[in-house]
Amino acid sequence: LPDGSFWEMSPSYHLVTLTYLHHIAEAFLRAGDDFYHKDTNGRRLANMTDFFKAVAAPPGMVPAFDDGGRSVSGGLLLSLARRLHDGELAFHASKAFERAHSAAGAWELFVPVYTPHEVEPRRGSEVLVPSGKLVLRSSCRNLTFIFDFGPHGGWHGHSDKLSFEAFWRDDCIIPDAGCYKYEEALHWEWFKTSCAHNTVTLGDNDRVEASGRLVFFEDGPGFTTAAMTAPVSASTTHRRELTLSGRTLLVDDFLENAPVGETVVWRLNSFSPIVVHADHALFEFAGLEVRITPVSEGVEMEVEEVPIVQDKSGDAFNCVTGSQLRISKTAGGESVRMLVRIDFTW
Repeated sequence: LPDGSFWEMSPSYHLVTLTYLHHIAEAFLRAGDDFYHKDTNGRRLANMTDFFKAVAAPPGMVPAFDDGGRSVSGGLLLSLARRLHDGELAFHASKAFERAHSAAGAWELFVPVYTPHEVEPRRGSEVLVPSGKLVLRSSCRNLTFIFDFGPHGGWHGHSDKLSFEAFWRDDCIIPDAGCYKYEEALHWEWFKTSCAHNTVTLGDNDRVEASGRLVFFEDGPGFTTAAMTAPVSASTTHRRELTLSGRTLLVDDFLENAPVGETVVWRLNSFSPIVVHADHALFEFAGLEVRITPVSEGVEMEVEEVPIVQDKSGDAFNCVTGSQLRISKTAGGESVRMLVRIDFTW
């Protein structure tokens, strides 16, 4: 797509595709044809790496949207960093190796040119409209949120419009449930469903397969605000407005034409146990406290244990038990609003 993303929308399959193209480019290079710096081919390879750099959060990791996981091949990033002379990619490669508890090793031999000087990413909030990815980064650079409002993504797509993942420093703290083994029923009965994602549903019903759109995006002094919209069903529309300021994220959800009497459910996943108190829910993760406070009236909160894929390594999927917070409200009219404040303390 114009922002460098692969049309299937999964960041993992984007990297799979980039790996194959890298292998093809290497083969042609050894035959004397340099695709890395050749007009259209070179630009497209560079654009695909630019997309990765935009959605990588934290460095060396991608969000587990649609079919895929968060892990990244350090070898791929190192090889591309050398061929494209990209110091930011080299930094991501080091982080990917570090996260996998491995060293570059033999990868140093595969591309016999010098690695460019590593450059630490210094990105602010940004939006990628063609692929429908909204990235909110706090001014202190410790918090990153990635929202998915783009195209469905075909066979690898999940019913997850306007869902998000949140990262604190080097860890995912509000995870997408991820992708399980295709041959297992749990993948189809849970992981691909809307209920497995950090979004809003009508009861336990799946959202329709659809593309969302960006309504507005403003990155101002001390705050970033944005809004996205996407269909929930043939008749109901979901608008999600966001404001990030300091260590607080406001999530303001509106459902238009929600069936009267239907239960509207706001969902949030966590690897750590979530504890519900009288007016808020709370979980902790490695020294971070996350407090979720519904501001809207007439809501109920409950927590249920759910399966979440923690990471992906080769063909082994590590499925763990996580928590899902559900904030529910009965639709009393055509328009339903749910405002939730999320505070992060460390």
